Amino acid sequence: MAMDRYLFVMTRDIIRHPSAVHILRIALGLQRRRERVTVFLTDDAARVLRRSESGPALRPLLAAGATILADGAVPPHLSDAAGVEQVDSDALGALLTSPGVQAHWC
Repeated sequence: MAMDRYLFVMTRDIIRHPSAVHILRIALGLQRRRERVTVFLTDDAARVLRRSESGPALRPLLAAGATILADGAVPPHLSDAAGVEQVDSDALGALLTSPGVQAHWC
């Protein structure tokens, strides 16, 4: 049975942590195969991103059509990035309890 949506909850540095980099590559591959992909960045994953790193790290996913959500506590330069939607932590709970969601944590 196919999943309705893949949810990738990123809790680690998405630039430098090998597991996080690998998971984002998987997310990008799924999105390029026209799967529905959402990436949720927690404050731990996003707070280490400098302005110069945030665009290149997220641009391929955004260009492929993935939904990128960022916890409300992320740096302003990330939450203001085109295509990144700032949400509160309740949004993560709603996604996790939605039918058809396959969640992956890193």
